[in-house]
Amino acid sequence: MKPIRKRLEEARRDTGLSWEIIEKDYILSWVLAGIAANKKLQNELIFKGGTALKKCYFGNYRFSEDLDFTAKEDIVRGDFLEKEIEKSCEIATNLVQKFSPLELKVERYREKESHPDAQEAFNIRGKFPWHRQFLPKVMIEITMGEPIQIEPVKKHILHGYEEEIFQEINVYSLEEIIAEKMRSILQHFKKLEERGWTRSRARDYYDIWRILNGYSNALRMEIISSLFLEKCKVKEVEFTNPENFFDNTLLDYIAKTWEQWLGPLILDLPPFKLVIDDLKQKIYKLF
Repeated sequence: MKPIRKRLEEARRDTGLSWEIIEKDYILSWVLAGIAANKKLQNELIFKGGTALKKCYFGNYRFSEDLDFTAKEDIVRGDFLEKEIEKSCEIATNLVQKFSPLELKVERYREKESHPDAQEAFNIRGKFPWHRQFLPKVMIEITMGEPIQIEPVKKHILHGYEEEIFQEINVYSLEEIIAEKMRSILQHFKKLEERGWTRSRARDYYDIWRILNGYSNALRMEIISSLFLEKCKVKEVEFTNPENFFDNTLLDYIAKTWEQWLGPLILDLPPFKLVIDDLKQKIYKLF
């Protein structure tokens, strides 16, 4: 097998993306494998979000920088969870040694403001042989108090780099990923109205568009709207009609952050207007 540096260099050349993104992508896969192999977390954390689209469903999809999970209700939080995330990274480090001498380190991420759902977050730093210290950073974000509407499915971790990961991870259904992303857009729009800024949801718009546009045959389209409405109800998110997703204030904000939030992750990023015009038609059809 080629040295890990050569394999990562080939991936960088083939994708046209930055060295930093390729390093992070490699780390994400093995952190997932560690969680999947940890008996105390493998059935308690349900993988979701844009990274799940790449790592469990489509492989050839946009790159990411974090891992999002929903925790089941009975999971123990705080120090126990931190200890098990550390254990997962130890497991991942042991698993990856067959292919590369990657090392991983966990740092608890402390929110500046307390999260309304007591979300837990951890920074994971990696150290490859060419690093003097732990440099590449990915994040694990764990949502609490989020009812899972559809039974999760077990999926292989799609990795690449001439390596094979045998662990399977519990992951949201495609429909629930889309429904939750739709709700996230409206949640953050409310924050934008209240304080004039929020974390960009450009990646959510892109993911919803990409899945509805390119993978509709894999979706049960008829259940997405009811899933979305149920998720809005749980978090008391107001929804009146599909035009809520295309408010001018919201779209102006997304347009300004489109390149910043997606450019580093997608080589041929489609223009914002093209995506929104097409997505509007597809969202209206859901309702």
